[in-house]
Amino acid sequence: MWGLAALLPPAWASRTGAALFGFLGPKVRKQRQVVGNLRVACAGADEAEIQSLARGVWRNFGAVLFEYPHLGRIYRDGLEVKIAPETQALLDAGTPIVVAAAHLANWELLGCYLGHTTRNMNGVYGPQRNPYLDALLQRFRRASRCRYVPKQDALREFTRKSLAGGSVGLLLDVRVDTGVSLPLFDVATPTTISPARMALRLDYPLVPARAKRLGPARFELELLAPLHAREAGAGKAAAIDLTLQYNALLESWIRERPDEWLCTKRRWPKSAMLPAQGA
Repeated sequence: MWGLAALLPPAWASRTGAALFGFLGPKVRKQRQVVGNLRVACAGADEAEIQSLARGVWRNFGAVLFEYPHLGRIYRDGLEVKIAPETQALLDAGTPIVVAAAHLANWELLGCYLGHTTRNMNGVYGPQRNPYLDALLQRFRRASRCRYVPKQDALREFTRKSLAGGSVGLLLDVRVDTGVSLPLFDVATPTTISPARMALRLDYPLVPARAKRLGPARFELELLAPLHAREAGAGKAAAIDLTLQYNALLESWIRERPDEWLCTKRRWPKSAMLPAQGA
């Protein structure tokens, strides 16, 4: 698949992946989780709308997969970037930051941009179970100039000394069963507060960021102003407050473009993801 994608121009690769997975995605078992997640995130939408959005999710995922061999080229030719003034000042000063992102559009492009424009960028990722597949993904990610660190090691081992002035990027939109139960789209669900705790412990600004798809192999990256805890100190209460602020942004991003959010695992309790009665 990636051999074929590499032979195509980036936009054609993106279109091909979208068409292929728009057909195949709704037929796989993960479709049930995608649809259930959309029912919560798009409460009020009827089942026909949910199914259409789910197909859009698979189309975006297919496009992302076929864009992997072209990450470096898309970074050079296919990006528009918007940065809040407060965050731009941090980047200009070389201040290390923690970037909080999500699986929106092609999230890999955030790593590409930050890896080229910040000092010693460290991306936290969850390794694939298949080591061959994981190695292929890591090969494609070399275009980002990011150092990718398995999440099992990163949150425990990152210190000011080990980071040596480097920044950190994490994806915060997945369910973590050991996390704190916090509302997302008004439904309580296990949520990790570890990234917020790390930012507070390191005294790094927590900067929300997202990618938006403008077309095949074309994106807009947006880095917002840092979030500031409304709770004193660097303890659990402050971490929860930062995470709730991020969740509010995540909700707005998903509502705006629900078909660009990839979540193929159950994000909420099963009871919340069932179809509405009468649907």
